[in-house]
Amino acid sequence: MVYRQNWGCASEEFRSDTPFLGAESFIRKIRNTKMQSAYINEIFTSLQGEGIYQGVKQIFIRFAGCNLDCDYCDTPESKVKSVKCKVEGEKQEIINPVSSKDLIDLLTHNSSFITHNLGYFHSVSVTGGEPLLQVNFLEELVPQIKKLGLKIYLETNGTLPQELKKIVSLIDFIAMDIKLPSATGKDLFSEHYDFLSVLRSPDGSVGTKDEQISKLANQPTSQPVKIFVKIVLTKKTLDEEIKKSINLIKTVDPEIPLVLQPVTPSNGRLIGDPSPHRRPADEAWPKRRGVYPPERKRILSWATLAKNSLNDVRVIRQKHKLWGVK
Repeated sequence: MVYRQNWGCASEEFRSDTPFLGAESFIRKIRNTKMQSAYINEIFTSLQGEGIYQGVKQIFIRFAGCNLDCDYCDTPESKVKSVKCKVEGEKQEIINPVSSKDLIDLLTHNSSFITHNLGYFHSVSVTGGEPLLQVNFLEELVPQIKKLGLKIYLETNGTLPQELKKIVSLIDFIAMDIKLPSATGKDLFSEHYDFLSVLRSPDGSVGTKDEQISKLANQPTSQPVKIFVKIVLTKKTLDEEIKKSINLIKTVDPEIPLVLQPVTPSNGRLIGDPSPHRRPADEAWPKRRGVYPPERKRILSWATLAKNSLNDVRVIRQKHKLWGVK
């Protein structure tokens, strides 16, 4: 059987003997179901450029809207709900809000995503903005994505624990930021503690490590989420903020990996980056100008301090800017 898909441009044909299209019966079933919709900024494929999974190939779904205002934000366009959603490989954009049906159709029919079939991708990165602001949509979308054989990688600011509870059993990987007061103007340590507590104990309580493992073991449909915490470091970062962050992680689980990420300078350049140009995000978001990483000795001192309490501490810069990819 031949499928035809038209996204506002020339129709393209995709044969049902493509390996991943074994999900066609599932797709057909959901076509007549009432769908949730969400505001999405863009959908594209790239390499993960941050944290402990750097270099893996992912499909990125960037949700619009955010509940914070970080001074180092490098995706300011995702803070607002745009009229259109940009899609890699498409000549025209999709009108927002986007339904879960639209997204599933994209994943199974867009040539950018099916070049190597869906099994080529490590996971689908659900990012933003803050994706958990549209958690009702995620409750509907994520199971559909997982039925296509894809894993879910949630990138979050870690401030919405109640929303996380709704989908935590469906998530495979979580990259959670600790947002420091020096970057946001807000003290969010309580929210971060509650968020991590959900991850280590789905009912929201912390308990002992053995109790946490026992609770997870009694949920046969759920596997423990692979999580790491990331802190973006700038010249304004304070010693006291780092100490509170370390103690927070230690209290919940000292086995959680911590990534200390020196901010990409506001001129968009890293050591070895040949580009002399300011990144478009900096032009669109003047607040980010003048944001620079801390001195090397401060970074090393924080890494040493963290290692005294946590088992896995790494200093890792953003890499996708250096690689020249999204």
